[in-house]
Amino acid sequence: QSTWGTPLVFAMRALAVLAALLVAAVALRVVEPDHVLADEAIARGLVAPGWHRASRAAPDSSVVLTFAVKLDNLDVIMNELMEVSHPSSPRYGAHLTHDEVVALTVSAERIDAVAAWLRSMFPHGALEFEGIGGSYVTVRGIRVSEAERVLGATFFHFRHGPSGRTVVRSATHYGLPDEIASAVDFVSGMHRLPNVPAPTKATAPAAGLVVDPRLIRAKYAIGDAVGDGKSSSQAVAQFLGQRCGLGDLDEFRTLFAPWSFGMTPSFVGPDKGLAGTEACLDLETIVGVGAKIPTTFWSTPGLHESQEPFLVWAMNVSALTSPPDVFSVSYGDVEASLSTSYMERVSAEFGILGAKGVTVFFASGDSGVGCSGGKFQPNFPSSAPTVTVVGGTALGVLETGNEFCNGLSGGGFSNVFPMPSYQADAVASYLAHNSSIVPPAKFYNVSGRAYPDVAALSSGFIIFVDGAPLPGVAGTSCASPTTAATVSLANNLLMSKGRPPLGFLNPLIYSQLIDSPAFFDVTEGGNPPQGGGCGGNCFFATTGWDACSGVGA
Repeated sequence: QSTWGTPLVFAMRALAVLAALLVAAVALRVVEPDHVLADEAIARGLVAPGWHRASRAAPDSSVVLTFAVKLDNLDVIMNELMEVSHPSSPRYGAHLTHDEVVALTVSAERIDAVAAWLRSMFPHGALEFEGIGGSYVTVRGIRVSEAERVLGATFFHFRHGPSGRTVVRSATHYGLPDEIASAVDFVSGMHRLPNVPAPTKATAPAAGLVVDPRLIRAKYAIGDAVGDGKSSSQAVAQFLGQRCGLGDLDEFRTLFAPWSFGMTPSFVGPDKGLAGTEACLDLETIVGVGAKIPTTFWSTPGLHESQEPFLVWAMNVSALTSPPDVFSVSYGDVEASLSTSYMERVSAEFGILGAKGVTVFFASGDSGVGCSGGKFQPNFPSSAPTVTVVGGTALGVLETGNEFCNGLSGGGFSNVFPMPSYQADAVASYLAHNSSIVPPAKFYNVSGRAYPDVAALSSGFIIFVDGAPLPGVAGTSCASPTTAATVSLANNLLMSKGRPPLGFLNPLIYSQLIDSPAFFDVTEGGNPPQGGGCGGNCFFATTGWDACSGVGA
């Protein structure tokens, strides 16, 4: 145990921490699409449902393309991540500075080479350097005719029926010169259709069940703990173009969390638009539970039809020299709909945040194990080994009994990322000792990164939206800000005493906190595919780690 492990574990127990055609004379490398756009592939469910190819994009219309320039020494960064995140390491808590990360990962020469090529190919385009060290080069004002000539692509409008949203993407492969293709991970705005998640919905709550900050703070032994307003910070991110006004937040606090008054959240991005269930759920929960912790509501609308809001957010956060100590994100996509290069780069960005001491939580998803083509469908970023993933639990009627795994709780095994060493023993034990309830291996990749890591309450929440209370809100979007807020309070306790923030939690969770009083072991419930299929097979909660509730709540 580290020299500050004992007080850390005490704090965790006390607060229940769930914490990538030029002219013919130039040889091109054909780049596989970041996202399959054939109508036939859409019909097979490899992309989010609802997207359909429409008309050809007008030659004089514009697109925005972002070139993700490769980073150096990512193996070193991942090693650093483990060194500063594992309690048995002598460097535990010695997080890297932003400048140290930039020095390790960013190649100014490579960025300059990509930028010079872009300027020569798109002389009318405006270049912006975003992300850590300017490693994402965005070109705005590119005419479709230019992009098709230079990249050998064919652009169409794609329409998302349920929302009416349209994007411009290429329906064909594209090409880059060898020296440029070898310098970038992917090109955003070419193929990937952005996920348009359905807003969190409210359903009729179980009789007498109302989950509010009072219940959460009692259930997770938080008591009357509040932050000191300065030592630690937290944030929520949203991508639906929603807002949660201060009026709704104050009404919520008056009724359900009066102790949280005294601090006003800050807003990054537009603070306009309609009040939304997801936005208010995230903000009200993290403020009500993580009371008096400086809080940021980070809004990334991505209104331009060539932009991908989630990637824009990831780029912006990676560029921060002093990001919030804790992020809660309720966003996900199906792994099968994304390119490996895209997922690996985004996962690396989260690893960089962890190495800097930032804790990143993602909701595990609301589709259970998911099912397509007779196999479970893991989600991303839930499957990334560099984030902490929060599944969902529920309580019985009248808030009685132990928590059980909520049937919607996303969980499973990645088809892209191998199982990280920090969880190997726990997952091996689960598979070895539960043969009677573990689904057949034909449904999932037994050697993949397994999730969720932890869980929290995810049904029966009451929030305030557009001037009125809304009960019965459910989904792992409830669980992620709940867990993030709890960890923020632990951070505040530690940082107020001059200690570092918890940072990337997973090595701590799997090495010291599993099977400890820090978690309630969820042993009931399962997560069948919410859309049906796969014979109803799923992962059931059981003693120790499981792919429904993680190590527990």
